Amino acid sequence: SSTTTQRATNPKEFAHIFGLEVHRIYTEQRAGEEKALDADQELGENGGWCFGNDLINDIKRRAPHYLSDFTEGMKTCAGIQKIISTIFFLFFSLMMPCIAFGVLFSSITHGIIDVRKVILSQALAGLLFSIFGGQHLLIIRTTIPITIFTKVIYSISDAQEMDFHTFYAMSGLWSSIFLVLSSLTGVSNLMKYCSRSTEEIFALFISIAFSVDAIKFVAHEFDDHSASTRRSVTWLKPCSVSFSSWYCPYRL
Repeated sequence: SSTTTQRATNPKEFAHIFGLEVHRIYTEQRAGEEKALDADQELGENGGWCFGNDLINDIKRRAPHYLSDFTEGMKTCAGIQKIISTIFFLFFSLMMPCIAFGVLFSSITHGIIDVRKVILSQALAGLLFSIFGGQHLLIIRTTIPITIFTKVIYSISDAQEMDFHTFYAMSGLWSSIFLVLSSLTGVSNLMKYCSRSTEEIFALFISIAFSVDAIKFVAHEFDDHSASTRRSVTWLKPCSVSFSSWYCPYRL
């Protein structure tokens, strides 16, 4: 703790005390994880597998800590200050990606889903998940796979001449049904058999998909402006931005 480390009189003593504190915290976390694992095994052995058993076990594990997760940080003035500072930090750090994805959604769906709808849906989803999900510290926001999924849905609805709102709503409802069935049957337990390569393959797919879109955009800008003598250098702007977006993270 901070009180313990303040007792140090020199850097060497501080490093020693800090190492002891890290070891203590690690030991406590390992003990908590082992206790939770034993509780999971005990629940599984007592109840066995049945329809909805995993969901019931999750509720039993989270119910004793549900209210304390909301009230624990408000017992002291320091805790309230941390909560307020965290709220402002997360608000401004999540607002910029939300606006960026909103602009991307508007471009993909030709204005059907705009920035205002993305911000509203993200706020509503985060509020509902924090109340009913039991994990209120988990941040809910728009991600790249959702963007690709929305683009595919819009492409299919446009090609088949279907209403986008109806098709999008039905896709969300069917996804919800599959998630409910997965939680009731405990399909998530199969994830322990998946290796890290599964996640890497999925990340590679997303990277390739967005790289192809970026190349298409650069080629489109080149085709539009390369024939004009007055705007012959315009296509250099997206090329330079694309190269900088790749080179800077690569060097870092």
